[in-house]
Amino acid sequence: MRSGITVLVMGLLCWPPGLSAAAGGDTTHESLLVTTAWLAEHSDDPGLVLLHVGRKGKYEDGHIPGARFVSLRDLLTESPDGLHHEMPPLSELRAYFESHGISDDSQIVIYYAEDWGPPYAARAYLSLDYLGLGDRAVMLDGGLQQWLAEDRPVTTEIPAVEMGSITIESRADLFVNADWLEDRLRDPDVVIVDARPGEYYEGREKENKIARYGHITGAVSIPITDITLDDPVYRFKDTTTLEILFHEKGALPRATVVTYCNTGIWASLVYFTAKHLGYDARFYDGSFQDWTRDDNRPVIEPVKKSFLKRLFQ
Repeated sequence: MRSGITVLVMGLLCWPPGLSAAAGGDTTHESLLVTTAWLAEHSDDPGLVLLHVGRKGKYEDGHIPGARFVSLRDLLTESPDGLHHEMPPLSELRAYFESHGISDDSQIVIYYAEDWGPPYAARAYLSLDYLGLGDRAVMLDGGLQQWLAEDRPVTTEIPAVEMGSITIESRADLFVNADWLEDRLRDPDVVIVDARPGEYYEGREKENKIARYGHITGAVSIPITDITLDDPVYRFKDTTTLEILFHEKGALPRATVVTYCNTGIWASLVYFTAKHLGYDARFYDGSFQDWTRDDNRPVIEPVKKSFLKRLFQ
């Protein structure tokens, strides 16, 4: 039997509805977001760990009391073959989050500190999900900006943290590679979602590190800007609106949703949202940078770009 049974029982009493406090539980609608009011009421709960994802300077200027600082850079690495923004090795992630006081029975609330921060906070969620802690983690809707807008307290005090212990089974199956994806391009039960802004999906623009214009053949477009409201704190759109968005893109309730972007940061937000909506979500960590390194991988390129590319090769 897992240790810390008292904390676990208290967690069952106060953890957000729909989110199982026991590892391995299922998530349902509304389960992966909490409000500032909920956090204010439960910030002193035993076992709750609050993570501030953003810049170190902003954290030092003021953060929600009890929050521990998480840098996006610590959740990214470069692979031996030169892929950017890859997931660090499991052992490094485990040690990192243990140093933040996280254990198997922690209740984890993640918040973003900047108005552009939802994908960064979602990357922290993805990392915790990889460790097997996804059903024990939620995100604060509106982040620090929403907290400040409501005149809630902040502090510059750095909390003392005791080392945690993470022993539960990891979820390596949430990641897919290019071969797995190419084998399922025509599978109606697998919906590939491109999280990039429209100009990248449509092939009007591309980043220098990406070899080709366009998108993976068969992928649908759900840019990260469609996930959140266009307001100063970038709160999430309501569940019904998000469900309609995914359904219109062909993601029926039992579909497996696979997300990608250029290098894997933007896609983290769509992954989180798919989990929030109850989908079986997977993540293509290599993303379009990996897919386009092989000229034989199918890509939908704009006619104009393809013609000019052929002309000057």
